[in-house]
Formats: sequence, C-alpha cells, structure tokens
Amino acid sequence: PITEGAVFDSSQIQPALIALKQEYGRNGFRNAEVDYELVRDDAKSLVEIRFTIQEQLKSIIQSVKIEGEEKISEQFIRKQIEFSEGRTQDVSATNRSIRRLYSTGAFARVDVENQPLPDLPTSTRGVEPLNVMVRVQESRPYKFVYGGYFDSERGPGVIVEAEARNLLGNTRLLGLRTRLDRDYQEGRFYVTQPPLRQLPLQSTITGYWKDEKVQDAYDLRTRGVTFQQEGRLREKYLFSYGYRYERKRVFAFDDPRFQNF
Repeated sequence: PITEGAVFDSSQIQPALIALKQEYGRNGFRNAEVDYELVRDDAKSLVEIRFTIQEQLKSIIQSVKIEGEEKISEQFIRKQIEFSEGRTQDVSATNRSIRRLYSTGAFARVDVENQPLPDLPTSTRGVEPLNVMVRVQESRPYKFVYGGYFDSERGPGVIVEAEARNLLGNTRLLGLRTRLDRDYQEGRFYVTQPPLRQLPLQSTITGYWKDEKVQDAYDLRTRGVTFQQEGRLREKYLFSYGYRYERKRVFAFDDPRFQNF
C-alpha cells in the first residue's frame, strides 16, 4: 500500500509489513521476519522507508498425515486441502483449507501442525523439510431437538427437529422439522450439501407440507419443493439463488358456496 512519491502516511506501515509477510508466506517462507526503519530528510520534507527482510528457511512439505477422522473418509479430507507432498508450505493455502473444512459443518475442530525434520538430508541449502499433521475432531453425527408451546387460540403444540450428518457421504446433512397443534401442522424434509473445494456452493433441496385451519371456515393445504444454492465471492459477498414450486388447495367446511379447487 506504499508507493514512491505519495504523501507519507504512517498508518500504512503496518499494512505494508503484513502484506510483505503474507507474500513470503505464500512462497513457503512461513517464518520470514520483516522490519523497517525511517530515514528523514527534514530539509527536503522527505522520508525514506527501508524494509529489512530475513527470509529464514523455505518450507517444503515432505508428507501430509490425517488424524482423528471416524465417519468422514481420509480421502474426502485430502480433497478439501490445498497443500500436498513436494510443494512449498503456502500459509494462505493452509488457512483457506482450515476454513473450508470448518465450512462443511462436519468438524468441531481442525488443527494443522507443521513438524520440521532437521535430521532429514537435503541437497538444497536454505530448505526446511517438514511433515504437516492435520488433526480433526468430527461433529456429532446426530441432532434431536424437541419442545412445546401453547397458543391462546389453537391450544398446545409441539415442535420437533432431527438432523443426521454424512449419511449419504460427502458431509451431506439430512433434516426433518415439524410443528403440530390442533389447527396447524407443518413439516419440512431437507437435504443440504455444504460447500466443497470441487463445488464451493452450498446446495439445499427442501420438500414441505403445511395444513392450516382458518377460523373454522376452510382448510388450506400447501405442498411444495425448493432448491437453493449460495456461495461467497472474495470472502466479502454472499450470493444466492433458488427455485420454488408450490401447490395450494382450499377445502371449505359445510358451506355450499365453496367448492373444492
């Protein structure tokens, strides 16, 4: 963010240090040290910014190991990470891989540990071979929530929600939500595919039904299905689109003026 000939702004120093360190991190210098000093020329109203960079060793991945997986396959986890054997350790790629694993919803904890191998012989000076250990802790595969409520007009009711994760593989989520009382019954069955590296969009298909009695005059029955996808753009914007097909039917009670349609 700093260019020659521009007005000096001290608040840009820290972003410049961060940008330099990130650039070295993307090229495998994960322990690079970046510092600066200012040389002022008050007579000419000028300042010179001198950056000092110590690259340290360049990290090369020797192996990638996965630990902690139970129901989720190791192959699935490897498909979500952006680093592999024989490549430089890109710090930004590691961070993106951690976020992607969390975004699947299948893991309660994800840790990536770099393990240097100083005793491993290497023919290239300035290179640090290392093992990368990916440790995961899977989320609970099942969820069941229930509760009750009381409405002054419709009386007591019950709400039930159940979810199961990874029954169909690839961390897919199956869920069922119901709400029942005397005059209102609703249910939703949905399947959600979290975003993956191969397809960075979250996709959800929902089938639903709803029966509602309105003032003891008619019964409104609704059946429908929806499809929706959403994704992020540059980590700043969220976009989504979808399609819904719905059919409604009305049944009148003891009134010849109304007919079933």
